[in-house]
Amino acid sequence: MPESVPILTEGEVVRLIHEHIGSLFPKICAKCNRHFASYQDYLANTKAIGLPVSYDLEAGEVKPSQSQGNLSLANCHCDNTLSLSSDGMLVTDLWMVLKWITLEADRRKSTIPTVLSYLRDAVTTRELGSHP
Repeated sequence: MPESVPILTEGEVVRLIHEHIGSLFPKICAKCNRHFASYQDYLANTKAIGLPVSYDLEAGEVKPSQSQGNLSLANCHCDNTLSLSSDGMLVTDLWMVLKWITLEADRRKSTIPTVLSYLRDAVTTRELGSHP
């Protein structure tokens, strides 16, 4: 594992998260068995709830050896809560994303949840703009 973590641009962070989320599909709702074929299908048929959360950053971990989790929640039409998480993301990619979030929160004089919400919106915009 590298000692130093490169600093990414916002665009690179959004791209990494977008690519990871895309790899989480297809996804099935455990309650109603609704099949979400793609991230775009998921966005069209769920409603985001709350702010995204990074348990890693809440614990002060920018380079966790074992991630505690980073989640964005949404409700299916059946009211079941679904999550998109950082599980399965390459650890080095996760470290770069977490570092960017902490640096960006400091630069903006903002909170981590506010930056996470901004990233969720940016990744959503990228997804909705990437398909006709």
